[in-house]
Amino acid sequence: MLLLSITQGCTRLEDITQAAPYPKGPLTLPLSFVTWNTAKGKESSPQKVAQAIHHLTQENSTLVVLQEAVPAMLTHKGYGAHFARSFAWFWQNHASGVAQISPTRPLFVRAITTTHKEMGSTPKMAMAALYPVLQQGKKTTLLVITIHGLNFEWSGEGLAAQMKEIQSVIDQHHGPTVIAGDFNTWSHQRLAIVKEALSAFTEVPVDGPRRTAGFFIRLAGGSPDLPLDRIFVRGLEVRGKARTLENHLSDHPALSVTLALP
Repeated sequence: MLLLSITQGCTRLEDITQAAPYPKGPLTLPLSFVTWNTAKGKESSPQKVAQAIHHLTQENSTLVVLQEAVPAMLTHKGYGAHFARSFAWFWQNHASGVAQISPTRPLFVRAITTTHKEMGSTPKMAMAALYPVLQQGKKTTLLVITIHGLNFEWSGEGLAAQMKEIQSVIDQHHGPTVIAGDFNTWSHQRLAIVKEALSAFTEVPVDGPRRTAGFFIRLAGGSPDLPLDRIFVRGLEVRGKARTLENHLSDHPALSVTLALP
């Protein structure tokens, strides 16, 4: 009842904003791709997370997608960002949502908001962005989607509806695509929903420990062995396994992988 009363105090927000200006020019491949759910670290703050992201973006071409991000994390020299708001707690003066940080301005950006809500109150968000890319003189476009999957709903109905909305965006693009984030795949049923929706994709193998279901989800039947954070690709070359970047700022390690055109 306490959790329900807290979630009922959040405010629904659905807009998408440019959080930082972009440099000019296409995205150069190969690139370092990073996905990270930044929430819940005991020593975390937006400023400390921003510093960690700054270190991640020191390579020549890096694209970072975030879940449970806030705008204060997103300003980095040489990188632009878009932020899609999901919700704001009544005691905070900022909203939480998903973000993409890139050295290249996307051709379009779209927020994908869930119609289902966790605990009847809290929505989840995904965001799609299409980037111009260049590799050894070859030009194309790269669709990047970051997702924060619906969590506290046992049937998987909401997650299935969320994945259907994402599928409708994917179906409009026939080029290279990556979808990554916190899918909240803490049961085999939920993982099957994600994999069915992304049947044309290949999941990137990960070397290192990943976040799995928390204590209360396990008590309710969640698997202790299924990772929540995943990367799926289509029409891209994956150079080696993804690796986990552990830190004390979040209870989710970041995942990093090098992607290129075939």
